[in-house]
Amino acid sequence: TRLVAEYGPKAVAGFGVGTRLDMFALTPVMALSSVLGPFIGQNVGAKNFNRLKEGTNISFLFAIVWGVCIFLLFILFKRPIAELFNKEPAVITVIVSYLLFVSIGYSFNGILTLATSIFNAANKPFHSTILGVVRMIVLLVPFAYLGSYLYKLDGIFIGITVSALLSSVLAIVMIRRFLKNA
Repeated sequence: TRLVAEYGPKAVAGFGVGTRLDMFALTPVMALSSVLGPFIGQNVGAKNFNRLKEGTNISFLFAIVWGVCIFLLFILFKRPIAELFNKEPAVITVIVSYLLFVSIGYSFNGILTLATSIFNAANKPFHSTILGVVRMIVLLVPFAYLGSYLYKLDGIFIGITVSALLSSVLAIVMIRRFLKNA
């Protein structure tokens, strides 16, 4: 938000709308992550690792499909969606830009959300912490700064998506390693 604020109050307003739309877009994945906990815990406790792998794969597939569907919805209707929240042209432009760049990463964010839930339920909270720290400190902040430097406000949004992509790759690698050793 501090980086976005450098581009003025209209940028902050548009960014605020975008982050609220993120919450709407990712609600089904967050709901899945909350019900995934007992499923993972039960199957880890029962040492039913085939079911654990299958459930993880299906959950990730749901996150990918859902993310792509929401991305397409937001891309097709980005301007009308933006106009629902604000009538100021400069704010609408920021919302449209945010939806254009950030919604690409919804599948990646979904995978990251599910991986964190899986690790917590499997009694691997350190793994969840690693994912969160890498996403925020190692990837998001530097990529947002770099994006801002190179491409201004759009670059921040690109940085958000790149950090989500790289974080989800790390999450998948960590989950595969966990499932392989389980």
